Amino acid sequence: MLNRLLLARSFALVAGLFTGLSSTAARTAALDTSERGQLIPAICSVLQTEYIYPDVASRMVEALQAHAQHGDYASISDGKALAARLTTDLRAISRDGHLGAEYHPEGAHTDPENWSIADLEGMRTKAERDNFDFRKVERMDGNVGYIELLGFYDAYLAADAASAAMRLVAHTDALIIDLRENQGGEPTGVAFLASFLFDTRTHLDDILVRRGDRLEQYWTSQVPGPSFGGQKPVYILTSKTTFSAAEGFSYALRNLKRAVIVGETTGGGAHPTREFQVTDPRGALPSAAIRSGPIHRGDIRHAS
Repeated sequence: MLNRLLLARSFALVAGLFTGLSSTAARTAALDTSERGQLIPAICSVLQTEYIYPDVASRMVEALQAHAQHGDYASISDGKALAARLTTDLRAISRDGHLGAEYHPEGAHTDPENWSIADLEGMRTKAERDNFDFRKVERMDGNVGYIELLGFYDAYLAADAASAAMRLVAHTDALIIDLRENQGGEPTGVAFLASFLFDTRTHLDDILVRRGDRLEQYWTSQVPGPSFGGQKPVYILTSKTTFSAAEGFSYALRNLKRAVIVGETTGGGAHPTREFQVTDPRGALPSAAIRSGPIHRGDIRHAS
């Protein structure tokens, strides 16, 4: 599923669009008529090929083409303003909280799917300062464990922090996982944390990639040290801010009847995303990328 469009005289559609040119002109915000004219067909092409729901993709393409024919984009020369307008028009059809447009004049981003060990190591200092997004871990009155988690770092980075957190609550009688401010993160981090909540190897969920009809499965794994186990009660707190991987985590545990969800309807971004280049990045033309991602077999968009 596509999820976010990034524009960077370099235009990218995210399901995310992240890209950029190195020229001085690419760092300016103004877009000319030629650039705007090339952008819409490029986005439509990738939507039709990559978006997880072909019928929704077709409706978005029709809507963008209609807006373009009516001249709705013709007067928008500022990249950020155009990104905002495209986001509004795409979400009006898709109702997809991951799908949108961003303008990044500073240059290219690296698709998480293509992160190398060196890329991950480059994030380590920030991850450590963030405490790998574990804001609070404690044993509350009544021997209830509590974990407040703001995001899911890749398991390569966060495994030690997650293990330490779960070690502290392993012997509590019940566990509360607070995802009310969790904006998401990486599926590997989701699977690793969930692994502490089961007694046997368990299939968590599937991600279906439209191109090639490829299925990616996520399972729990053996964890270091004591685990909380699969029998004691688990409660997950959600809010309208709970998003993306946090929704995937909540959905998987609810679907497996391993946790009770308590809170508000979540943000509606449970589907993972990828980035796709949609226009020439070499500098002669505006560069655009479209982020299209797979989809979980389930959706916690209406969790309660």
